Amino acid sequence: MPYQNEFADKTSHIDIVQNPDVEKFLEKCHKIEDFNGEDISSAGQQFSPPINNCFHKPDNIISIDGSFYEASRKKEYPSQKIGFIKVGVILLQGKSLSAIQGGSKFVDPYAVAKIKENNEAYSFVLPSTNIVYDDCEDVQESFRRALEEQFDNLRDKADDPNTSLKTTLFKMASYLDGCDANRVVLSKCPCCKATDNIYIYKDDEAPKCPHCGKRLYLTDILRVWEQVADVTSNQSALTRTMNIVERLLAIHYIRSIVESLKESYANTLENLCFFIDGPLAVFGEPAKFHACFMKYLHELNQTMRSLNKSDILMIGIQKSGAVNDYLNLIKDYIRNGEVYCLSDEIRNKYVTFSKNAASDTFGKETYFGQDFLYKNKKGNVFVFNVPYPFEEKSKVANFKIEKSNIANYKNIKIYTDLLDDQF
Repeated sequence: MPYQNEFADKTSHIDIVQNPDVEKFLEKCHKIEDFNGEDISSAGQQFSPPINNCFHKPDNIISIDGSFYEASRKKEYPSQKIGFIKVGVILLQGKSLSAIQGGSKFVDPYAVAKIKENNEAYSFVLPSTNIVYDDCEDVQESFRRALEEQFDNLRDKADDPNTSLKTTLFKMASYLDGCDANRVVLSKCPCCKATDNIYIYKDDEAPKCPHCGKRLYLTDILRVWEQVADVTSNQSALTRTMNIVERLLAIHYIRSIVESLKESYANTLENLCFFIDGPLAVFGEPAKFHACFMKYLHELNQTMRSLNKSDILMIGIQKSGAVNDYLNLIKDYIRNGEVYCLSDEIRNKYVTFSKNAASDTFGKETYFGQDFLYKNKKGNVFVFNVPYPFEEKSKVANFKIEKSNIANYKNIKIYTDLLDDQF
């Protein structure tokens, strides 16, 4: 690292992999199997055109994308930091998209302005390093209380707490083991670390730990507070919070539609697709919620299927990572308009490496969606992720095989059509 006003010498980084010590180390590392020309060519043969179905493309897209920052409160006190998460939600309607394109290479500024009217941004301001909120005792308690308040304040109707993101979180938590529609269970008290009989009841506005008497918060069930420290960066906690909020917001919109349109929600949901930045997965401490999302979506999809409608449409777009690297390596051997459902066998052989990969399925504890690789009709390539069509991984006889069977996904043509249209 250079001193102030001194520039680092980048030449020291150029040939690091040619360093004898590095080469010797790499020789002992397990390697992902290298491609040869035949492998690359045959990889393209695994792709095929998506199967046509009776479902139509949705007219509406809700795009959800978040970002976070950690900034010093004042330049004189760089160790005091505030965390800021911003999640943008944009409603894109088919007519609006057509107006933007308009058959011309120029963008219609009036159409863009119209789309901006359907743009919302949700902000979460959270105490980070050396910031104590209100009458809290430390940074960790401050983070917990601020997160709870902001989940409660994010409401569809300001005077109705049942329309809050907090209520959506409670509903999702009710799908966890040991929880139900009236109470949820915390794995431990954040204050005294007791692990037995830590309950939060639905109608309790100020729950307390039965052991230490300290205040509990529903958002404690996400366990992101475990990553919060007093005097070091809390970027990890902010990352985990942003990840779960982006996905929970999509579920929140779905719940709002279902509960406000009890008789006709299926008609609305079949005409709507959620685009989420990143895979359909929950990482870190809140990871167990991926299973809640699976159960909730499956529950609604049972109704959708009974009415001959498509499963709820949700797509995670992955812009980087090892799977993208693999796809870019083989893209010249893929025909336009063809898709592939990524199997664990191919992933383990050419994308990632793990000694226990052969015995376990990728994303077992985190993913609620399956990876697909697609080269659209314009020749652009995408890694996208769509919800598993199952209630629980454990209820599928051979989940590892069935999750990568493209025949189990009845609406892939909708997703590929959307990727053809938008990109």
